[in-house]
Amino acid sequence: MLTFDSGSFSDLADTPMGVDLWSLMTSPESLIRLETATYLGRPAIEALQPQLLEAFGEVIRENRWKQVTGAMARQVMEYLGYKFVRSGVKIKVKDLFSTGATYSKQSAPTGA
Repeated sequence: MLTFDSGSFSDLADTPMGVDLWSLMTSPESLIRLETATYLGRPAIEALQPQLLEAFGEVIRENRWKQVTGAMARQVMEYLGYKFVRSGVKIKVKDLFSTGATYSKQSAPTGA
């Protein structure tokens, strides 16, 4: 699968928790949840809140961890063929995040 391009998040991504977070974000179950939330017009990350809290506890609530989680979600969604639409969309069930990004499926190129 995809490798996380950590950019400014290398300080977190290269830690054991960062590796575990990327593993959770790219698991088959998470991919289904991200795509389903997107299909329903919701921010993708909204669907992973319970799993993130269960796996990482209160530490995942730290702003920097939430930021890296959002960056990971975006890379996963783009890898799956979605394009970023908008950030700052209010999340209905605010277990962990209050806003998130939405995505839409990119159309396959047409032509002969």
